[in-house]
Amino acid sequence: MKKTLICSTAFLILSITILTNWLLAQSGREYRRSSVMRGNLVKTVFGNWGVIGQPAEKGSRGAWIYDNDGYIGDVSPLVGAEINIDDKTFHSVVVCPVSRPTKQHELSPSGKYWGFEPVAGYFNEGQEGIALYSDPASWPALWPDKMDDPEDPGWSGSWNGFFGKTTTASEECYFVMDDNNDEEFNYAQNNKWGVAFKPDSTNSARNGLGLVVKVRGMQWSDFLAQDCIFWLYEITNTSTTDYSKVVFGMLVGTYVGVTSTEDYHEYDDDYSFFDVGKDLTYTADFDDDCSRNPRWVGPVGVVGYAFLESPGNPYDGIDNDGDADENKLFPATGPFFTEDDFVERLINAGDKVVLIDDDYNRTLATVPAHDTTFYTRGDSIFVSPGSTTLAEGNVILHDGKEIVNPNAYDGVDNDLDGLIDENYYLHYHQIRKDQKGNILIDKFNPVRHKDYINGLGLNDLLIDERRDDGIDNDSDWNPEFDDVGADGLIGTNDRGEGDGVPTPGEPNFDQTDVDESDQIGLTSFEYFTPAREFSMADDEDLWRRLAPGYFEVPSSIVNNKPERGEDGDFIYGSGYFPLRAGETQRFSLALVYGDGGGPNVDIADLLKNRETVQKIYNSDYRFPPAPDKPTLTAVPGDGKVTLYWDRKAEKSFDPVLKTYDFEGYKVYRAT
Repeated sequence: MKKTLICSTAFLILSITILTNWLLAQSGREYRRSSVMRGNLVKTVFGNWGVIGQPAEKGSRGAWIYDNDGYIGDVSPLVGAEINIDDKTFHSVVVCPVSRPTKQHELSPSGKYWGFEPVAGYFNEGQEGIALYSDPASWPALWPDKMDDPEDPGWSGSWNGFFGKTTTASEECYFVMDDNNDEEFNYAQNNKWGVAFKPDSTNSARNGLGLVVKVRGMQWSDFLAQDCIFWLYEITNTSTTDYSKVVFGMLVGTYVGVTSTEDYHEYDDDYSFFDVGKDLTYTADFDDDCSRNPRWVGPVGVVGYAFLESPGNPYDGIDNDGDADENKLFPATGPFFTEDDFVERLINAGDKVVLIDDDYNRTLATVPAHDTTFYTRGDSIFVSPGSTTLAEGNVILHDGKEIVNPNAYDGVDNDLDGLIDENYYLHYHQIRKDQKGNILIDKFNPVRHKDYINGLGLNDLLIDERRDDGIDNDSDWNPEFDDVGADGLIGTNDRGEGDGVPTPGEPNFDQTDVDESDQIGLTSFEYFTPAREFSMADDEDLWRRLAPGYFEVPSSIVNNKPERGEDGDFIYGSGYFPLRAGETQRFSLALVYGDGGGPNVDIADLLKNRETVQKIYNSDYRFPPAPDKPTLTAVPGDGKVTLYWDRKAEKSFDPVLKTYDFEGYKVYRAT
């Protein structure tokens, strides 16, 4: 008994030590690694500092079908936040240290990259690659973010996948990076504002914004999904600071016709455009000819960047993604927006108003008969009964043009109805315009919202849903198929398996259910040419480029068709939304390919593959896998060979279709 106690105590001390080390994990350039994803027809090199398509000399660059047929210069995430300190308001946009054209890279005076860098511990540091599902030798001995599993601390010898210890994908990669090396605003001498912002009040050594990003890539080899690769980003605010205005984005460097580090100038005849309705941006070669690259093989296709998952806003009281009616077990009761919701409202004595505290809790208040100042989320709103009018997100005239009121993007409940940033163009009459005022989308599509004054919709599960609230918001968790426990594997008898209630890590619940997030969608697209015509070191300019409500059509596109090719890149974004201390938001895209392209914009094949991408996403990234391969044994005989195989394939259960879908065997004879 005494020996057992000593061992248990030692194990506890070891676990605490490892967990503490994870919380204080090291990150930096010295932990950079690269690998190549090649789980289907898409092959691409990527680096664990956040870039896809680089390092250029280490492998295919977003290649499709043939290894030398690359379509990507660089793809990398951006995360921006507004910060208020010492009566100063400024913006920090964290970038990845990408090798690409730019006016100025984000560097310290000593040449250190300010941006995301890989976190140690998520790969085998004795090797040069990133952790891949197909290569157990690339895994670390213990996964730092699984040290809190009471039954299997660190998941030694197991994969750390989106689905737990298993995956339905043919290939999956995983790495973690943080912004601790982005010291621009942490020391007064590093920035023009002269501010020394420290994100974590409990750790003065923590720099950046206190962001940790978990990144996954997934591929399926099935013929329906063989033309795409998914990238998932999970951003956690590990600081003690609440950020009320945050935006996520992607920087895309186009390069149809690239192979490696060569310079055949194939980048100067591309064109890019987007389909707002399908959240799809695509790039093709204008003359459909990559022959300047002597290593190119076959015809030229088109690459698309399908925007799948945006951050959610679980605090604004609005059904941003329009899915409130999809929970059939608990029908929605919140009202739909109407035209009257965006008309200035006269505030009279005796009216009810809603006040919001710093934790987004709502309380009702009554307007008194005298002038008063209401405080909501730290902002003050003066009200003079009988004369004050309030409105938010309404349409106003600005320089002779109709625009939505800018207060629809300030994170404040400006009209005291309990809703934050309601927007006529987003939540009622959906309109998106380009930089010239041309309308890209025009449709009436009102969404539901909570009515805090009349008490309607306050318990609607799919308004303000989130993926960490411990609630099966869409009621799709099925105990017959999904009650497999926290590790995602059936039959391991781990925590939560067979207990009849949803457990984090199980299918169709919280983090593994993409529907349980009140997504705000794609909110901006900014195209620029030439490709170096922006600065990765100018945070305020990057913040402006990511501002919601702005969609820029390239000047080379006329009547939805390209007139020429050029060297242009683009940034697209999703914001604003709050990211409070300890919270996690998600962002994902798919690189999807198709035949066609060229000056006639033939993207039918790309759109077909885009539909497949959407189906996989809608199934929580669970694509029906092929049955498990049987173990085949060949026994030679007198002039014959007898084949034996087990029944593993016949007993394979499809976790997506919820059935045993084995159909039969085919045996081929090779000569």
